[in-house]
Amino acid sequence: MSQLFNHLEKRLARALLRLSRFGHAPAHGYGRAVSAAVSVGALAEMIGATAYRVKSLLNQFRRLGLVDFGSTIPSGEIRVHPKLLTDIVLDG
Repeated sequence: MSQLFNHLEKRLARALLRLSRFGHAPAHGYGRAVSAAVSVGALAEMIGATAYRVKSLLNQFRRLGLVDFGSTIPSGEIRVHPKLLTDIVLDG
């Protein structure tokens, strides 16, 4: 699966992994949370992309099960699945 990812997607994955180190582990469940204080615009600036492109990539990551956000996650929070994202970043 990771062979399908381009450089921009890998940059976003790396940024999310770095930010998740400063997040908190959920009381129950899977993944680490990225602070709600990190906006899509800030992520876009970090990886050199537009906010629209970051939103698209985050939705793609969610469909692939790499991150969670939305109705089941506290407002504005992104839940990162480090093991899965690390596989993406380290391959190729």
